[in-house]
Parts: sequence; structure tokens; C-alpha cells
Amino acid sequence: MNKVMEKLQGWVSATSLRFVSGPYLPGGLICAAWLLAYTHLSAVLIAQPAAYWVDHSRAESSLPWLQSLLAAGVLPYLLVGLLYLGLLWLTVLTRSLALVVWLPVAFVHLSQALTLLAVKSGLVGELPAGEGVLGVGLGAVSALALGIILALILLPRKKPLREAGRLGRWFTTGSGYAWVIIWAGVVLTLAVWPRSGWMPLHAEHTPGPRSLSAIAYDSARQRTVLFGGLSEWLGASYAYKNDTWEWDGQDWIEMHPQTTPLPRAGHAMAYDEKRGVVVLFGGQDKSSNKSMFSDTWEWDGKDWHQMSYSYPAGRRGAQLFYDRETQKVILTGGFYYNSEDKPVRFDDSWAWDGKTNGFIFAIEIK
Repeated sequence: MNKVMEKLQGWVSATSLRFVSGPYLPGGLICAAWLLAYTHLSAVLIAQPAAYWVDHSRAESSLPWLQSLLAAGVLPYLLVGLLYLGLLWLTVLTRSLALVVWLPVAFVHLSQALTLLAVKSGLVGELPAGEGVLGVGLGAVSALALGIILALILLPRKKPLREAGRLGRWFTTGSGYAWVIIWAGVVLTLAVWPRSGWMPLHAEHTPGPRSLSAIAYDSARQRTVLFGGLSEWLGASYAYKNDTWEWDGQDWIEMHPQTTPLPRAGHAMAYDEKRGVVVLFGGQDKSSNKSMFSDTWEWDGKDWHQMSYSYPAGRRGAQLFYDRETQKVILTGGFYYNSEDKPVRFDDSWAWDGKTNGFIFAIEIK
């Protein structure tokens, strides 16, 4: 690395650019500043959430411009980072510029790298830069580390490096290369390491953004059924949906039944394995926060069928599931708004057997 430094300095001296002419900083200080900046740039990538490596739009940074750069992708970030490292190398080559540039550059990169790694490792929570006792502590650690670096490089030595022996020269020059390789290896591992859990699916069609919809899996047809919910804001209220979609494992398919429940949100759905239908109950009507549905519907894969009896009381936010032991769909909980617009929660449970007289089996909660 020292030979590379000497050649670069010789090339700079031969140019007509006076601001990068000698005398130069010691090569150790130049390498230290460059390695600290390189560490910080690598730490920014390492501190990104796991989802970032699958979807770059999930980039996280307190700096808007840095977040936008990360969201553009790893390659643009690396290219800009390499350009910055090259410019940094040139700016700290001369003693006059380095006296002003070296200390703040080294301090910022070291303190920020330590902060990112501390947050990533879980040692501390999210830490605003420069705030709190922990921020002061990391700043003090950074200042102490820079002081040690300056002392090791600038203080006169009894034995020059060239006389320190082959092992000493190898350790001094090789450690910098090893540091670069280690950090590059960590970033590369994060980029290609196999991941489990949630992975983005890029479906050709989609039901669109929504909330408070209901979803149930039809195990017989191997389709996931989605109905209703809230979508865009209309100025005075959200748009209530009553569309039906099915997921076949590859794409969303919009269904077009002849009969469909009214638009609603916060309803409950479950698949009745015994009868091979998806059961829907309740939800909130778009007409008012106080208006709750108490109707029951069944989806057979082609059309919705309303059951003739509506009971128990209308509600939203209830839970609906299939009990294989009793072979019935169980309804429990939920709430409605009273005349004072306060939520009133239910603690009752009901069983649906598929008959036309509704949820006839009340389950006592003890």
C-alpha cells in the first residue's frame, strides 16, 4: 500500500495542480481516513433491514438524500461511494488541506459507523446523531480512537518501518487490505445470503391498497378468497369495497358473482371445511360508524348466497374460524359503537352449522 501511495503522490507532484502538491501527510493518516470512510459506507449497507436486500424501496436512513440513493439500488450506491472515496483520497493527500479536512472527516465517519453498528447489533435503540448520553459516549470513543491513531502514526519511532523487518511490514500493510476484504465480504454475504420468511410476490393483477378486508383459504379449491375492505380516501370518508378476489398462488383473479354482499369493512370470514364454503359475517356499513351488519353470507367459488336469518348482533372486528372437532364455524368477540360513539365490545361466542336459521348454538363463556 505504501508503494501505491508513493506512486500516486509522484503522479500528483508532476501535475500543475498546486493544491495537491506536497508536502504530504504520512501515508498512515491518509489510509486511516480512507479506511474509516470505507467502513462507514459499508456500515450503512450492513445496517439496512433484511427486506432492503429484496426490495430496495425499503431503504432506511435519517438523511433523505441518502435514503433516496439507497433506494436506487446497491450498485448506484457503490458507484457514488467509490467516487467519494476517490475524491477523499485526493483531498487528504496534502498537508495544508488535511489539517482542516482529516480530523472532521475521520471523526464523522468513525462515529457514524459505530452508531450504525451499535443499533444493528441491538446494543442500543434508534439513536439520533449527537443526542443523548449514548451519543456523547460514542463520540468520546471516536475521539479517543482518533487520538490513538494520530499518536501511533505521528509520534517518532525508534525503529522506522523499513527497518522493522518483513513480518512488521507485512502486518502494517496487509492489515489495511484485510480490513477492506472483510467488510466487502460482510456486505456481499448480506446481498446473496439465502433468506426465509416474507418474500415479495410480483403479481400481474392486484386488489389494490386496502385495509379492514377479510380473507379466508379454501382448502378444497386451493384458493384464497378476499372480500371488501376500505380503499382510497374520498375526502369525507374512505371508499368501502364489495369486490371479491381469489389468489391462485400466482396471481389475483377478480371474481364477478351475480350476487354480492353490500360494501363493508371489519367483517369476518372463515372456510367451512365440512360444507366447502367460505362464511362471511357482519362488518361495518359505509353509511355510518354506528351501522353494523349482522348478516351471514356463503361463497361457493362462483357466487355469494345470503343466509335467511341474521343473528347474532351486528358487529365489526369479530373473529371467525372453523372448529374441526365440532365441524362448525365459530364466531367470537367484536364491537360496535354506542350512541356516544364509544366502542362496546362483545364477549359472546356463537357456532354456525350452515342451516338457514343462523348461528343457533350459543357457547357460554365461563
